[in-house]
Amino acid sequence: RWLAVRCWHCRSVVRVQTRNTKYWRCGVCRRVNGRPAYARGAWAGVAQCGLCRFYASRLVHVVAISLIVGIVGFALGWALPLASASYSVATKTLVWSVSVALSANVVYHFCLAARSDPGRVPRLSRERWARLVADDQWEKTAGRLPWCEVCDNLKPPRAHHCSTCSTCVVEMDHHCVFLHNCVGAGNMAYFARLLLSLLAGTTYATTYAASLVGAAFLRGTSDLRAVALIKIARRHASAIAAIPETSRYIVNTRDGRYLVVGAVCAGVMCGIAVLSFVTLRAFALGETALERSARLWRAGPDYRHKRPALSRIARDLFRA
Repeated sequence: RWLAVRCWHCRSVVRVQTRNTKYWRCGVCRRVNGRPAYARGAWAGVAQCGLCRFYASRLVHVVAISLIVGIVGFALGWALPLASASYSVATKTLVWSVSVALSANVVYHFCLAARSDPGRVPRLSRERWARLVADDQWEKTAGRLPWCEVCDNLKPPRAHHCSTCSTCVVEMDHHCVFLHNCVGAGNMAYFARLLLSLLAGTTYATTYAASLVGAAFLRGTSDLRAVALIKIARRHASAIAAIPETSRYIVNTRDGRYLVVGAVCAGVMCGIAVLSFVTLRAFALGETALERSARLWRAGPDYRHKRPALSRIARDLFRA
């Protein structure tokens, strides 16, 4: 089956096969175009459509802001400092100061990473780029410039085209849907600081919640009783049937609420710790995630499809 489509560059009408690849080359101007979404099938069209991915990234960005404000603001800004109401004035001031400082640090670095330029290549003509890089060592003529045929712009070394942002980014690591922005040479440091600030905030919240629950259990003043949980479990035939009543009991107790806050922050902390390790490893090796994937792909299928043994994981992680 053939479709009549219009070239985005020269506006010529050409015929393209529906079973062709994701990109097609115009027979008139010889430039590369993206295939229309309706020619790839329903699911493939939605998954590969740049506009759909752009608005999906924006939706996830809004959800991420809501989660950060909810988790960080609730845990650090209200729930845990509220537990220090019976403390002395000095201790209460210290707890509130640390909570507010960590919350502000997370929000500040999130705004920096989301709003800063990741290293987008300015859109200029081929002749203008030839004049700008005339003194550079790797190119001197317009015909030899490394060119991105998708966005019709210069593609410097270590640059990658982001199909969601529709531009090339220098030293692009990945497109973060939570930031609704690419992570590249311009904001990689901000992204790493965001992860470290989130790790510090969730670690503080988890430790504080665990200390509150543990201190109440040691003093014998905890309102979360194991006997009550056992009675609830005995009233139901299965553990799944006891989940709603157990959840209501835990949420209605003071220490149960602290336990829920600590468990949520602990789960976020584990995920952020893994991301922080991967990001700091990329900093240490000077290699982005895309460059690492390309290097592993060039290593061949024998290496790609083998999972290293546990004794080789550390050596593989820190290998240049």
